[in-house]
Amino acid sequence: LTTSPSHRLTQLPTGNHLPFSYSPRFFATIALTLYHESKTNMMNKKLIYWISTGLFSAFMLFSAYSYFTDPTFKDAFAYLGYPDYFRIELAMAKILGVLAILLPFIPRTLKGFAYAGFTINIIGAAIAHLAIGEGISSLTMIVVALALLGTSYFSQAKQVA
Repeated sequence: LTTSPSHRLTQLPTGNHLPFSYSPRFFATIALTLYHESKTNMMNKKLIYWISTGLFSAFMLFSAYSYFTDPTFKDAFAYLGYPDYFRIELAMAKILGVLAILLPFIPRTLKGFAYAGFTINIIGAAIAHLAIGEGISSLTMIVVALALLGTSYFSQAKQVA
């Protein structure tokens, strides 16, 4: 008899003589492992959703509050070429959009409109800043907001589906 590794491979048991048995306990162990991995994966997706949604919502609510209370935002909107009433409309839209995203009883279609509105708002802000000659470096917070929004939307879509 030779002891080469290739010779050992040819001596593996075949048929009903497997090195382990397929007992019900074996299948239960595999099922529980898969269930645990699935549950952990779902918990990770929920965690990603709530962290990104919470940060994005806080960002939008803070900006809406600032639009109402901080006089520098009034000057900033004028500097960007927007009328003063647009600042108030945008603040109200941000508050309503955050409520639509966070409240669980809001229909999914309405949540989709809120995400679309925020996307249009963020892209519009980027265009406004670039149109007046500000550099790419002025878009840092806009890119962060867009990343949080995208993460929230795509993790929400997977969570609900």
